[in-house]
Amino acid sequence: MAPLPVAVLLGPWGAYAVAAARRAERRFAARALPRPWPEALIVLALALWTQFATRHGDDGLTARASVCIGLCAAARTDLRTGYLFDAVTFPTALLAGLLTLGTGRLQAASQGVLLLAGLFGAVAIASRGVYLGFGDVKAMYAIGIAFGPVEGSIAVAAASLSGLGFAALAGRRRARAIAFGPHLALGTGVALAFGPTFSRFLTGAAA
Repeated sequence: MAPLPVAVLLGPWGAYAVAAARRAERRFAARALPRPWPEALIVLALALWTQFATRHGDDGLTARASVCIGLCAAARTDLRTGYLFDAVTFPTALLAGLLTLGTGRLQAASQGVLLLAGLFGAVAIASRGVYLGFGDVKAMYAIGIAFGPVEGSIAVAAASLSGLGFAALAGRRRARAIAFGPHLALGTGVALAFGPTFSRFLTGAAA
């Protein structure tokens, strides 16, 4: 995908994701919300970075960036409410799927969904949403589609390490109330920037 279509796509998508998260939060909490400058700046930075990075070929990068943008747009809402709303996770997964269709990564996308959504869906069901919310599981669909099994695992591993570190700092009483969405956004950012490098390293080590 050429740089201009990437910028044209990801900019409006980020704006929509931020607005959708805020609409869902406003209906849920019925309260005034702070201005969305942090989300907007992160979305803009990711869109510009992706436009630059795709100059030498896409290879699924736009799909991965769209998921990272969607999760970043919803991260602060998750912090305030404890929910990743369907209004963001479903369109994120749909957009990631559409962008993946033309990249030849459908097999990896299917494997990523089966691994991440299957594994963490079982954790959410077994814990009845205590250790992992079902909104997080829905986000796993989008991560699995865009990142596949290897880079998706890198994203979730980075998110888990971030979440565990934050939980250790927060203390035992607050650990269960920690929103995982912001850590998923951070994990996808790590995988977006460094996933291919880690993937090549792991593949080489296993060879």
